[in-house]
Amino acid sequence: MRQKINNKSALLPLILSGQALVRETSKGLLGGLKTGLLRDYGTAASLQKLSDDGLMAVKNYREGTFAEIEKINAKVAREKAWVRDFACYCCPLACKKSGVIKEGPYKTIVHDGPEYETGTIFGANLMISDFNGMMKAIYDGDDLGMDIISAGNVIGFLMEAYEKDLITKSNLDGLDLTWGNADAVIKMIHKIAYREGVGDLAAQGVKAVSKKIGQGSKAFAIHVKGMELAAYNIYANPPRALCYAVANRGACHLSGDNIENQNLMAALDSLGFCFFASDFNARIMPGVSKSLMAELLTAITGLDWDSDRFLEAGERVFTLEKMFNFREGFRREDDRLPDRFFAEPFTTGGEKGALLDREEFTTMMDEYYTERRWDPETTRPSDEKLEMLGLGFTV
Repeated sequence: MRQKINNKSALLPLILSGQALVRETSKGLLGGLKTGLLRDYGTAASLQKLSDDGLMAVKNYREGTFAEIEKINAKVAREKAWVRDFACYCCPLACKKSGVIKEGPYKTIVHDGPEYETGTIFGANLMISDFNGMMKAIYDGDDLGMDIISAGNVIGFLMEAYEKDLITKSNLDGLDLTWGNADAVIKMIHKIAYREGVGDLAAQGVKAVSKKIGQGSKAFAIHVKGMELAAYNIYANPPRALCYAVANRGACHLSGDNIENQNLMAALDSLGFCFFASDFNARIMPGVSKSLMAELLTAITGLDWDSDRFLEAGERVFTLEKMFNFREGFRREDDRLPDRFFAEPFTTGGEKGALLDREEFTTMMDEYYTERRWDPETTRPSDEKLEMLGLGFTV
């Protein structure tokens, strides 16, 4: 049933305000360095920068800088493949890029990307510097309906297990799954999609594969709560590390890197709102503020919304998710990061030597739970907090 607008007279000036915001955002896109890069290259603009900054997932998260990033970055994509930019309706950003492979064995394949995530996970994380091979992997992953972040993680894990002689070529159905072997990666993608041979196990994700292989492989099984990490490395980024550890659905990079942002992202997700267009990204470009969202909600629903209530709604969502997890048996020991990030420092790049400090990270976690008013030992939200959020029924 179509939702009726509670107060049309109040909504009109807000719409006009939103139109003014679009114009302001457009000016920012044309004039700002970061937004100009996003408009020209989409999220792939971050491929070069995050590699340079040592914040990229490289070689199953073993490193943060990819020495051959200039072979697969956004400039290469613009020169070799992209022919058209796409935007969501009325969005001035147009961050989606589409093109065609123009040469080699994969010539004529029409595809989207690379984006930052796909270019990193099927590129740098697997040490693939063959641009066309990487794009074929992305194309096949998309075409087969796969989650590329999870697929690239499990393939990276298998590559490392193969490198360490924990598995053999026979375990991989004859594939020579060495770093940078795009052909073997493409074949593995199909095995996973159709659950053929080793692909049947790999389709279950890194956690399941590591449990099957054993032999200490848990140390480099990159997941939290069974969900594989996104393409942002965390050796030199403790706030992102905390985000991965405490996110309710596992290592989600879109959960927010502090409490306020977690609450904001939960509220934005509930609205189906693009976080690029919100003030979550105010450091990059002008966005819709929490106060404007609250005014829009007030006009549409007839309820009295403000910025604080908007964030409280997000906190309610995040906390309800937490209580679901708690009911299902998740405890503090599940809010853990792979041992790799505390034990194996970067050996290359601008962040060479970077390593998370386990004691400092434990303190960060304690402070997080305390500020949330969750029990630091069990991570259960307090009864008082649940009642305050209207979640007393979960007690």
